[in-house]
Amino acid sequence: MRKMLMAAVAAVLSFASTVRAADTLPKADPLIGTWCFIKKEKGEGYYDPNLYARKTNDDDDCTFLTITRDGYNSHSVECVFTRVKRRRGGGYATHVSCDRIHGSVVSFEQDVEFWIVNKMLRNQFRHLKDGAQ
Repeated sequence: MRKMLMAAVAAVLSFASTVRAADTLPKADPLIGTWCFIKKEKGEGYYDPNLYARKTNDDDDCTFLTITRDGYNSHSVECVFTRVKRRRGGGYATHVSCDRIHGSVVSFEQDVEFWIVNKMLRNQFRHLKDGAQ
């Protein structure tokens, strides 16, 4: 009986750690860090909102995106991953819950995909659900 109870507790703890891991990025994932918008050529707009380069010490004029294991933040939002799923071919499909630092919408949820191509971070927003305003 005691062995069955111990096995049940171990199974529950294993399941709980698996569920928690699904809400964060792996510890040494290449997405983690600070990224800067890529500046476009003249006439194309100032930044590509879906393309970033890794921040370096020379990037004084950097509009940034910082990705952690638990979420990401930028100059206008702070977001927490509520779901993280590895994509085929690399990168992640995530669902995030965000609080806006600047702007009129106080909170919102959205699906965001992140992946790295040629040492550049790309992201794509899928849909937006506004929260409290």
